[in-house]
Amino acid sequence: MCRIRMKMTVLASVLAGLLLLAALPASASAGLAGFPYQQEIAIQENSGETLRDYQVLVELAGSDFPGDARSDGADIRFTDADGRELSYWIEEFDAGSKRAKMWVKVPLIPANGEAEITMWYGNPGAVSVSDGEAVFEFFDDFEGEYVDETKWRVNYGTPSISNGVLSLDGECVLSEKIKAFGYNYIFESFSKVSNTGGEPRSFLRSTDDYTAIDGSDRFEFGIWTDKNEMQLTNVDDGVFGAITKTKKFPTSFEVLGMARYSTKTESFQNYVPESMNLKNVPDIPLYLQLYSWGGETHYIDWTRVRKYIPPEPTATLTIPEPIASTIPTSPPAFTAAPTPIPTPDDAVPPAISILTPSIIEYNDNDFLEEGEKVTITYGANDPSGITSIKILLDGLMLESRNGAGMYTVTTNSLPVGEHVIRVVATDSKSNSCSEELLISVARTGPSVYFGTTRTAINKGDDAIFTLSAVNPIGNPSMTVQLILKPPSGVSVTGSSFAKSGSGIYTCTQVIESGDNMRSIEVSLTGDQTGTYEIASEVYYQFKGSPKSPTRYEALTLIVEPAPNATTFESRESDGPESELHGFGAVVAVIGLLAVYLWGMRR
Repeated sequence: MCRIRMKMTVLASVLAGLLLLAALPASASAGLAGFPYQQEIAIQENSGETLRDYQVLVELAGSDFPGDARSDGADIRFTDADGRELSYWIEEFDAGSKRAKMWVKVPLIPANGEAEITMWYGNPGAVSVSDGEAVFEFFDDFEGEYVDETKWRVNYGTPSISNGVLSLDGECVLSEKIKAFGYNYIFESFSKVSNTGGEPRSFLRSTDDYTAIDGSDRFEFGIWTDKNEMQLTNVDDGVFGAITKTKKFPTSFEVLGMARYSTKTESFQNYVPESMNLKNVPDIPLYLQLYSWGGETHYIDWTRVRKYIPPEPTATLTIPEPIASTIPTSPPAFTAAPTPIPTPDDAVPPAISILTPSIIEYNDNDFLEEGEKVTITYGANDPSGITSIKILLDGLMLESRNGAGMYTVTTNSLPVGEHVIRVVATDSKSNSCSEELLISVARTGPSVYFGTTRTAINKGDDAIFTLSAVNPIGNPSMTVQLILKPPSGVSVTGSSFAKSGSGIYTCTQVIESGDNMRSIEVSLTGDQTGTYEIASEVYYQFKGSPKSPTRYEALTLIVEPAPNATTFESRESDGPESELHGFGAVVAVIGLLAVYLWGMRR
């Protein structure tokens, strides 16, 4: 009987254990054979759209780095919530500095929701299955000895490959020919230039025709003759629209990127937005192109095309909830301390800090304007510890952190309007709180100039006053008006201004978005010597918006005597007095003569 009871007890324990295993989540019960370590990752969707087969960046550093993985990351694997292995590509895996960047192709991320994936590692005998071609829409890391002609067409020159790096030496153009891509894709390359050319021309580029060197529809990011400037250029039906950024093309490898949307293109360096172009955006599918046309060599370690819907999803490591055991255990050796009654300190929420954002300016005017971005420093602390800090912009998460401290994040280019920065923090006692900061983005202001380079003229000469203006790209049409009030002593001798009243002249011009107004000139003549204040009033008005505040200016004009008029004017001023002295002499002579004649008669 004792033997039977023992068998029944063992059987019951086994059944209980099996029931427990059945109750465990799939990731915890099934796993990957030979991969003993796992880490759950939450993928947060931030754009408000459901994403399918989207390439998500999983970036790990410090304590998040999988220290038990192989030093080259060859044993890294990813699975979805159903245990299916996911395609991934390792961009960077540095065990020494504990830093990794890995791209995972996630099948489905619900709009404003989360998708759960699992990272597995710890298998010393595993072989790497990192595969960029399986992850991205287009990919080439140039591992062969020659250019893959199934992917590329050589438009010009002789490209070469050495140690996995493509070299475009001098004049060389290469076009991807597999697929043309529409909106919401980003073209990227890990590139540098040799910086040896006299007139360097190197681009990460696109083209509507992969058989042509220069497509009539394209957009491109790189340098054109000036080593110190990179430019983002749109070409639509052969019409150019360029924005120049003062930043050199890298001479050490950097990730360059350019994305296209229906209304604009945007450039990136090392994943940081750099510039934006809203003019002449091409509206047809485009192929990837790599371009060099100058004395330098353009080096490309890898290039790819991936989906890009901002704000992009963010990946965060999650801490799994402990699973309570249902198997009876023997009484504990020590009695657990009673659960403490919460004190008022336990209910105190974390302390949040949001510093005033710093503007990354395109226009150096200390205003946050359309298309510019801000860098935000934020953080939270609590005596009990911080488990989560999230920063959101207009309800969409920018990034998430899982520890106390101060952090910095840079936004994408911001549109006109009011925006809300919100930081949400949770401490280890599950107390949460949030802080908000409002920022206002103004429409990019125009550049309006009225003045003259000649502030002193001679009497009778003309001073040319000029009105000019620029309406930045992305603005509606703009009306500029100048009212000019020349004082007495100065006359208008030639002008495209219209006389609108006694001594008042006006000029009104309409400037379209991205255009420069033709300079309007008015000639003012100095009629009299002296110093004069030329009063002017300038305002501008965007279509559908109220007028700007009127800018009042008084420009000083000095009218000096003409060089050849000094003697003449002196004689004129001395003339009456000289004539008076001569007349007196004549009178004196006549008087003496009269006295003499009177004496003779006597």
